[in-house]
This record gives sequence, C-alpha cells and structure tokens, in this order.
Amino acid sequence: MAELVAVMPMLAVTDIPRAVSFYERIGFTQAYQDEQYGILTRDKIEIHVWKWEGFDVSFDPNVHANGCYIRVRGIEDLYTRLEAQGIVPSTGQLQEMPWGRQFTALDPDNNALHFAEQVG
Repeated sequence: MAELVAVMPMLAVTDIPRAVSFYERIGFTQAYQDEQYGILTRDKIEIHVWKWEGFDVSFDPNVHANGCYIRVRGIEDLYTRLEAQGIVPSTGQLQEMPWGRQFTALDPDNNALHFAEQVG
C-alpha cells in the first residue's frame, strides 16, 4: 500500500515577493521563488504560495483566501512573537480547545495560519 509522507498547503497570494517577505518575517526560509510561485520552509513545514492572476475575477481575500493547520510545540512563544507583529486578529487569539491550544494568524492576503499544540 502507498504511504503518504507529507502535505504542503498551496496558498493563493497577489504578490509573491510580499508573501515571501511575510513568511520570512515569521521564521520561514525561502527555498524557491520566481514571479509566479514561492516555497517556504521552517522545521518540518513547507508552505507554497502561488500568484493569483489570469482569472476572470480579481482576488478577493474575503472569498478566495484559504488556510492551513500547523501543529507546533511551544505555542506560547510563537503566539507572543506573532501577536506582537500585529498579524493575529482579535478573533484569532490563543485559546483552549478540546484538542489543545490554538491561535490564528493572517498573511497579507488573508490566508489563515491556524497554529495548534496538542495537550496531553
């Protein structure tokens, strides 16, 4: 049987350099970038960003933005750093959930990065 070994979210953005700069600011390293695509890594995580263009509709962050769920260790430290950068919206504050603690940060195109740490 085939083994699934990794998953990488592909998030739509309107400006590749701006998106890459944002992800670098929050601790990711650029692995690849051209005018249409970027790949960023941090620890065991890889996030891909692709440029929204050539569609019949303009990018609307309230309609077209996506997100991903990232498991972390040391969520307090990460939350403190990202919240201080102003990228954690009031609705994304660190909170206790039945499955652990989580918070949400938003990239410049409103893609949601849901960070969570399991308890127990």
